[in-house]
Amino acid sequence: DLLGIDRVYDRGLPPIMYLPLKALLFLNLVEQSPGASLRHAAVGVTAEQIAEQIKNKLGETEQNGLSALSMVLSLKARVQTGSSPLTATTNMIDGLVADLANQSKADVDLQGFCSSEKDKSTREKKKQELNLEQLDAEEEAKTELSKNLFAALVTLKKDIAKNGAALSEATGLRKKEKESYEIALADAKENQEACEYAVDKLKEFYGASFVQQDALAVGPATDSSGESIADKAPKFAYTGDYKGDSGNTGVIKAIEELGKDATADVTELKSDESKAEADFKKFKEETEKDIKEKSKVADDKTKERAETEERLVEIHDEKLQAMEDIKNLDIRIAHLNAKCDLDWAERKLTRDQQTEQLNELKKSLSQLMG
Repeated sequence: DLLGIDRVYDRGLPPIMYLPLKALLFLNLVEQSPGASLRHAAVGVTAEQIAEQIKNKLGETEQNGLSALSMVLSLKARVQTGSSPLTATTNMIDGLVADLANQSKADVDLQGFCSSEKDKSTREKKKQELNLEQLDAEEEAKTELSKNLFAALVTLKKDIAKNGAALSEATGLRKKEKESYEIALADAKENQEACEYAVDKLKEFYGASFVQQDALAVGPATDSSGESIADKAPKFAYTGDYKGDSGNTGVIKAIEELGKDATADVTELKSDESKAEADFKKFKEETEKDIKEKSKVADDKTKERAETEERLVEIHDEKLQAMEDIKNLDIRIAHLNAKCDLDWAERKLTRDQQTEQLNELKKSLSQLMG
């Protein structure tokens, strides 16, 4: 009878199993009643009523994997298909125990998954945070480098322009100096040639006096009167041999001195020009070398700065990606915490207690039906 369930309940069965067990006993009585139609009608009506009562008392929410309503409906289905209530109940209890065991395994798997994924996500987040710090440091260094390269390029370009202007000025001055030199050299050569010409002409002109001097010194024969040319020559107050016009020697010497000065001017002009040309050539070579070297350095720094600016753009994009990754990892970690932040020990203890209660129920049913 239905009062037998009260004695079972008094033995300490879990409250959640009380109504299903009472329904089971009722179904068992109906199973023994005469008339199939009556039996099926009674089973249907009573099961629905009991299910409604359980629903009102316990609700439809599963309590750690156990649902009184699902147990009753399962019993109803199994009884209607011809299974005995005891067999149906025993099978159902075995199924619940198996479900609890599966839940234990699932919890172990979930714990492993949660631990692994949380560790993995946390490590990845730290990696991205470190990457972001490194990108920040690199960005700061590259920005400073770009700034210094720009300043160096400005200085180099100023130096190159200054050298170019100095070389251009020196080239113009050298051109003027060479023009002046050529004019002065032409004048000096002209003076030199004029002096040489004058000396030659004077020597040619005064050469007769020198011959006359020689003739007078030798003396011709006497004429018919017995007097020589020397005897007939005018008598002067000075003594000594007549040597022609005595002024020609001073003039020639003066002109020769002028010729020497002109020759010295030519030599000096050529020496000064040679030195000036050598100095300009040296300055030009050194300046062009400096311009070439600085232009090469400027080209290298221009290329380096372009690469630096390109890297800064890449760093900006990488930082955005790193921040996006960190954001997504935060979301994932929060999701894992919500999913995995469970009292695993309490869940295990509850399942162990339920398993024990179900096994006790199965044992009690065996004793009750025996």
